[in-house]
Amino acid sequence: MHNNDEPDDPDATQDTRIVSEPVADDAAASPPEEQETRSIKDYLEPPDIQGRWGTSNLRKGTILAVEILAPVAATLEFEVDDMVVLSIGRVHAAEGVAPDIDMSTPGFAEAGISRRHAVIEKKDNWIVLRDLGSKNGTYLNGIPLVPNQPRVLRNGDEVRFGLVKTRVTFIQP
Repeated sequence: MHNNDEPDDPDATQDTRIVSEPVADDAAASPPEEQETRSIKDYLEPPDIQGRWGTSNLRKGTILAVEILAPVAATLEFEVDDMVVLSIGRVHAAEGVAPDIDMSTPGFAEAGISRRHAVIEKKDNWIVLRDLGSKNGTYLNGIPLVPNQPRVLRNGDEVRFGLVKTRVTFIQP
């Protein structure tokens, strides 16, 4: 559903409603019209720790900071204006392929990083994360990503590539 006042969100889905099924004890006590209804988005996009999503809109000059929390601490920064696709994975020497975010150093190989693990892409005014069918998966705020299904990244999101924990921050000018 689109509203002219809001930007198109690649994650937007039709606002489908789900009626929770009553537990056996509540089945007789709760008529169907009083059962809790939830949007499908309640299941796909749980709120972050603060109870609201961080921003995902980008301004000119925004920096994308990927803070690696474990197993090796580091912070990588990328200018969003120049960004198209950032690849995440390990070097594949035989093919001569080096990812933009290289997790080949000691400590990462044991953490379940695939050679072609995931990508971070700029789509219009959004930054999206997409798992490339990695063996050990990619998780956004604890939820496993469906391979090749883009998900919008928001300020403060926690992303796990295999066992490598990261936090995404947008630094505004």
